[in-house]
Amino acid sequence: DLKWTFERRLQASNLQPVVLNLTKRCNNACMFCRVRDPNVADGMLEDLAATLAQKREQGATSVDLGGAEPTLHPDLVKLIRYSRKIGYTEVRLTTNGRMCAYESYAKILVNSGVTSLFISLHGADEATHGHLVGDSDAFSQTVEGIKHCIAHKPDSLELGINVTLTNTNVEVMSEHFEFIFKLGIERINLLFLKPFGEQTFELEPEVHHTVENVAALMEAWEGRVDCRVFNLPPNLMPSLNKKSRALQAEERG
Repeated sequence: DLKWTFERRLQASNLQPVVLNLTKRCNNACMFCRVRDPNVADGMLEDLAATLAQKREQGATSVDLGGAEPTLHPDLVKLIRYSRKIGYTEVRLTTNGRMCAYESYAKILVNSGVTSLFISLHGADEATHGHLVGDSDAFSQTVEGIKHCIAHKPDSLELGINVTLTNTNVEVMSEHFEFIFKLGIERINLLFLKPFGEQTFELEPEVHHTVENVAALMEAWEGRVDCRVFNLPPNLMPSLNKKSRALQAEERG
């Protein structure tokens, strides 16, 4: 009985999504993130592929490819294609979208076999987004990348936007939703800050006020935008669930 139970639990654990970080490099310098480290070498293609194969043999069918910024890894598309070839049914990617400003790259990426692509956009203008990601050029490049992904994506690809909520953007989320919707995106993830980056506590919005704003926002956009909330303390989740389809889950990248 113990052996049977152990094997069932081991099998269940293997079915959890594989999280594979490809690189520590990033072309943003987000104020709330400490993942970036240009002194760390990219993962080797052979090692990354071996990990994918091992986890697949153990029963995994879903993989999250992350970084810092995964599109900076030269073998990203090869790894996506390899993942699908060996039987992964879900290949998810979170990116800042700047590489997709190159239309040829965006076209290849969205048709590589990736099943879910979320692009981080934290403000509806250059000042808001650029301040948070540490680069004034990032906004125009990310927006251009989003447009290219929309233009070339297959119908099967889930395409959405990730927004990290801070005290510099939470009050203008209505305008941000409007901007994202006009781009042609109908799926938005709102990410509450975790105590992660060096400036997280400086950027963290007041939680209860933010919950009220988010609940009102999601109610206003109900039926037009599929909005989901991540990293919110469990005791605060019910107040949003009554008004929306908000979900609680771990942040994906």
